[in-house]
Amino acid sequence: MVKSKVRRTVTLVSCSLLLAVAAAATGATTASASTTAPAATQIPAAYSYVANDNNNSVTEYARGASGDVAPVADISGSATGLSGPEGVWVDASRGLFVTNFNGNSVTKYASGASGDVAPIADISGSATGLSGPVAVADASGDLFVVNFNSNSMTEYASGASGDVAPVADISGSATGVSEPDGVAVDASGHVFVANFGGNSVTEYARGASGDVAPIADISGSATGLSGPAGVWVP
Repeated sequence: MVKSKVRRTVTLVSCSLLLAVAAAATGATTASASTTAPAATQIPAAYSYVANDNNNSVTEYARGASGDVAPVADISGSATGLSGPEGVWVDASRGLFVTNFNGNSVTKYASGASGDVAPIADISGSATGLSGPVAVADASGDLFVVNFNSNSMTEYASGASGDVAPVADISGSATGVSEPDGVAVDASGHVFVANFGGNSVTEYARGASGDVAPIADISGSATGLSGPAGVWVP
């Protein structure tokens, strides 16, 4: 299946298991300034970040921004390695991670980066297992990435860059992973995946890898899930 990225955006809502469920053809947006098909955002202390799929950029806005406001930073250009950016994560030191759906890569940028800047790390290549990566989360330095095209969740060691193999790979028929579109990791190391194709949210034990069954599975007609495109756990 070819992913139509223009069809949805991600909205975050606060609850004990915080689900961002964005169905096809919803009209929610995260910022209304110089963005083209914004894909997903992560909001740290004082800024919001938006991955713009159609123009291969990441724009940053001051907290509280509203209206037709210019970004305070704009990462874009041929040196950036951005190619169909979909997901954004900002770590404790404000390092910025971006999943590139078209580039099958995860690129990292230094705190405060703007303009046509090269990433300081770039996970890409045949060994990585990346295939249409759409979302990323950081937990204790490790990166967790969901791959829409290969129905998988791959984990990379802290500081990973280049053509590196994942340290864990949740994939296979038992996993319930189906066109995954969001990922989150809780304080105990459990991994949560929003499955766009499966209308479900699946949870995996800490350290899970391979063709493993989830330890919890939110799915069924009563859930209201319809093309879930993001997940968050506080």
